[in-house]
Amino acid sequence: MIQDQSFLNDSGLVAYQTFSAIKRHFTSPSYDYFKYNGKIKVTQESFVSRRDSYQYQRLSRVDDFQNLILANIIENQKLWVGDLFEDRASEIYIRWKNRNDDITETIKADLDKFKDNFQSNFISDGHYPYIIDLYLSKQISLETLSVITKLTNSQVHWAENVLDKVVFPDIMKRIDKYYPFIVYSKEKSKKIIKERFF
Repeated sequence: MIQDQSFLNDSGLVAYQTFSAIKRHFTSPSYDYFKYNGKIKVTQESFVSRRDSYQYQRLSRVDDFQNLILANIIENQKLWVGDLFEDRASEIYIRWKNRNDDITETIKADLDKFKDNFQSNFISDGHYPYIIDLYLSKQISLETLSVITKLTNSQVHWAENVLDKVVFPDIMKRIDKYYPFIVYSKEKSKKIIKERFF
């Protein structure tokens, strides 16, 4: 007797839709995960016919698989679902979770690496501003870069002054795409900036 396994297909389909929506958010200029509420057009039939559908069934049984996907997509936009079962994916997720569980402390610790003159961290004379150098050298997190960039509205100045038009736009796109996922308090963040620099 064949048991009804539609519940497995449904959970796998949800995992596939979540993976596809998050990946599309970071790789497509037009798709916005939040605007479309994480939905993309997929059918049960097309999902079941996929050769990797069993991987999504597996993924659906992983605790917090949505954030496992998010943490790894921001590290590698060419991510394949099978990559999420490797040890490296778990390590990336744990680091992401630690940063985001206490985002205020993450930002506070990262701000200690900034120059004491607050404005000097954002000025560009054609080169990358100091905050971008900190991020590229892995001294501060993408969370801190995104939050501080948005709070200071620095992207306007950078767009006019940074000469690199190849790599730099990708960094700006990453900030824009990731920022809506970050859960933080603007008030607390402004307070720790004030305490650190003013």
